Amino acid sequence: MPSVTDNHRRKGKGKATQEEPASAVLPLGKQLAHTDKKVRDAAINNLTAFLSNGGITKLSAPLEDASGGIVMMADTEDEPETRHGQLPPVEMRRLWKGLFYCFWMSDKPLVQQRLATDLSEIILQITPQDEGDDDEEEQGLARDMAALDFIQGFWETIIREWVGIDRFRIDKYYMLLRRWINASFRLLARSSWNPLIVQRYLAIMVDPSTGPLTYENPRTSVSLAWHLADIWVDELNKVLGDEEILPAPVPTLLQPFTQLLTRTNNAQTPTRLLPAIYEPILRAALPLSDPSAARERSAKRRKTTSSSLEEKRAAVAHILERSTSGDDEERLGRDVLRSMMDEASKPDDVGVKDVNRRKVYAFVKDWGGVEEEDDNDEEEDDE
Repeated sequence: MPSVTDNHRRKGKGKATQEEPASAVLPLGKQLAHTDKKVRDAAINNLTAFLSNGGITKLSAPLEDASGGIVMMADTEDEPETRHGQLPPVEMRRLWKGLFYCFWMSDKPLVQQRLATDLSEIILQITPQDEGDDDEEEQGLARDMAALDFIQGFWETIIREWVGIDRFRIDKYYMLLRRWINASFRLLARSSWNPLIVQRYLAIMVDPSTGPLTYENPRTSVSLAWHLADIWVDELNKVLGDEEILPAPVPTLLQPFTQLLTRTNNAQTPTRLLPAIYEPILRAALPLSDPSAARERSAKRRKTTSSSLEEKRAAVAHILERSTSGDDEERLGRDVLRSMMDEASKPDDVGVKDVNRRKVYAFVKDWGGVEEEDDNDEEEDDE
C-alpha cells in the first residue's frame, strides 16, 4: 500500500513533467548539454525565443564586412565600430559548444531528427530587431547577417569538435550537416540571393580557420567537404522546389568547391568533387559536350545505373530549370567551366597546385573548353 509520502512524490513528479513556457533568455551551456532531456529541450526553446524576439539587440560585437573582417570607425583607431544584433565571439563559442553537446546527448533516431531540424530552423528565426530603424531592407540585411553569424559559429564548432566524434555518432552529425546546408540555402533564397549575403556565406565556407571547405587548415577533415559535395545538389534542389524563389546563381554558389578543387593537398578530393557536383550539372547543361556520350557503354555498365544516380540527374535537371530560362542552360554550363578555368589559371602563390590545375584543364577540355564561348562573346562585343 503506497504511503502518503509516495503520493506526494508522485504528485511532485507529475508537476515537474509539465512543460514550462519558453522564456526569451540566453541559456547556459550546462543547460544545453544537460543529461536530462527536459532540461535540454527547455534550453533550446528558450534560445529560440531569445533569438527570434530581438534578444541579441541587447548585445553587440565588432562590425564585420562581407568577408568577416573587422571594420574600423573613421574617428578612432583603437575601437572597432559595433553593430547591434550580433553575439560577441566569446558568447557565440560558448553557445555553440553547448549546442554541439546538446546534439551529442540525443540518442534516439526520432529525437535526433527533431533536434537537427530545430537547430537548423533557428537560422531562419533569428530576428535582431533594431529599434528605430523603419527601413525594411536594412532590417532584412541585419537579420540575415545575424543568421550568418550563427552559421559561422556552427562551422567553427564543427571544425573544432569533429575529430572527437566517434563512429557511433558520426551518422547523426552527417544528418545535422544536411539539415544545416538546407537551411543555409533557404536563408540565401530568402534574401533573394543578395550578393552581400551570398558572398558573406561563401567567405564563411572557405574561412582559413573555421570553414569546412578550406584548404589551409590541416585540422579540417576532408570528409566534411566530401559529404557537403554529396548532398549539395539534393539540398539545393529541395530549396528550389518553391516556385516563388528566384533563380539561384549556381556558378557563384559553386565557387568554394571550385577553389578547393584547385588548391587542395588531398589527391582524392578532386576525384570526389568532380563526379559529385560538376559532372551531373554539366551533363544536364551540356548534353552534346558530354565526353562519356561518345564512348561506347557496355551492357554491364548500363545495368549498374542506380536509382540514386537517376534521382540525382532529376535533381540537377530541376536545378537548371529553376536557375535558368529557356536556352540559358548551356550558358550556365559554360559559366561553370569558365569559373573552373579562371580559378585554375591563378598563380601558384595564391595556393593553386599545379597537379590540380592540370586535372581541371583536362576536365574542362573534355567538356568542350571555353574558347568557343569566349569567341562568341567577342563577336557580340564587336557588333
